[in-house]
Parts: sequence; C-alpha cells; structure tokens
Amino acid sequence: MRSATALTLLLLTLGPAQAADLALTAAPYLAGGLCTRPVLPMERDTVTIAIRATATADCPPTVAAQVALTNAEGRSQKLALTLTVADGLATGAVEWPARRNGLYKLRATVDAGNAVAESDEANNSAELLLPVTVFGRRLHCVWYGAVMTNRWTTCVTSSANDEQRAVLDQHGIDALHWEYGGMSWSYYDRERAEREPQAVLAEFEQLFAEKYLRPLPEDCAGLGIDETGGYPGSFQEAASIASLKSLIRAQQQIPERVFAVWHGGGLSPELAKYYRQAADLLLLETPARPAGH
Repeated sequence: MRSATALTLLLLTLGPAQAADLALTAAPYLAGGLCTRPVLPMERDTVTIAIRATATADCPPTVAAQVALTNAEGRSQKLALTLTVADGLATGAVEWPARRNGLYKLRATVDAGNAVAESDEANNSAELLLPVTVFGRRLHCVWYGAVMTNRWTTCVTSSANDEQRAVLDQHGIDALHWEYGGMSWSYYDRERAEREPQAVLAEFEQLFAEKYLRPLPEDCAGLGIDETGGYPGSFQEAASIASLKSLIRAQQQIPERVFAVWHGGGLSPELAKYYRQAADLLLLETPARPAGH
C-alpha cells in the first residue's frame, strides 16, 4: 500500500509529458524566421528561401517543411525541404528560380504533413509578400543602421557588431562596415595641405587604399563610405577624389565586395565620373526642407 501511494505521488509530481512544438513567424522581418536572399529579387535571380523556426527539445532531429509561392493570378508552386533541428531551431533553405516579375505571396509551413504531435498546431505557418522586379531594374532599399521593424531593407551601411551582422546576413541583407570617405577625413595637417596639396593627396590615396583593402569582419559584405563630396575646386572635393581612386582599386581587386558611398552636397560631373567606377550604390544626402521654405 505504501509503494502504491509513493508511485501515485511521483506521477502527480512529474505531471503529463510536454508535447513538442514548432513555431514560425515572419514579422518583424529581422526578428522573424522566414526570409529571402535577395530581399527584393529580380527576374532571373535564384532566390534562396530560408526558414528558421523555433523548436522545443522534444522535436525530432529532422522535420519536413513546405514553401508555396502564389502569383497574382492565383497560380501556386510548392517546394519541399527538410529542416534540421538543433539548438532550439529548425533550419533549412530551398532555392526558387524567379522566372517572371510580379507580386508573389510566399507561405512557409513547418511540419507540413503533421507528423509531429505538437502542443500548438496553429503556429506552424508564416507569410511574406515577395515582389520580383523586371530584369535589369533591381531595387535597393538602403538604411544607415539596422531597424528591426523594417521589411524593405536590402543593405545597412553601418552595421554595429558581429551579432547584428550575423542577423542581417541570415535575413538576406548586406551588412556593411562603416569607413571614412575623403570629405569627412580630418586627421591631416591643413597648413601643409595648403602648401603641398598634391603631396598630401597622394598620401590620402595610400591611406584610403589601406582602409578599403583590409580584411573585413565576419558576415560583412563590404564597406559603407561616409562621406564624399565638396564644392567644385575645393580641397574637400580633391580629397574625395583621392579616396574614390582608392575605392576603384578596391573594386578591381575585391569585386565581390559591396561598396556604398554617401555623397554630401551638389553632385559635380568630376565626382560622378569616379562614382561610376567606384560605387555599387551612391547615396545622395539631401536635407529635408520644411514646407513653405
């Protein structure tokens, strides 16, 4: 009798076994588990669709998943993939060829065949809108810093740290490392620059070449150059050109890097000539003016 009582108490203490659970969200984009690379694909791109669902310890080591893409006409294409469960996540990716432009609904479902008995069967799916632009018209949505709630971000020019760069990379966003441009560089002898401008500018070229060619942190896609510009004929414009010449060298030697350049002030034909060779993305800084001014 005493043994039966002890067993009953033990069962009451342990309680019923907890069921496994898989959960997938898509919003906000940078905190969600459904993303694409590129974020904004173009016709002829091969789009990588990645899933990062949360998974409890009771989940099996692999889980089936399905991705469905539906165009504006209601036609759907389904892709199957297998997710690997580890460290509290169920992860996997599948490729989709973007053959035709348009607006697609992307829906991903984990445990698509309901093979896993879960505590919540209603949190296994998530959706994104996925625009595909016409060939040759790629869209870029560039932000200076990462904003977790932004859906349409393709590039962040000043990623803060290794953790943030890893998150951006996971979500198909190019994370860039902040670096000086010629106009913003102020660590030089101004009196000598007035006496020997060409000598100082030659030193600038070497200085910026070392900056733009050096190794980058992990998960860094390239450099965000801040900033270049200057009035025509000014030393700031000449310094900007010196840094852009160095950036052209970096483009030639490391073509896989992304180089985004912030330009301040009016855009001169002389600077535009160098931007065409140096920059993947040119960002024009235009101060907002209040209405009526």
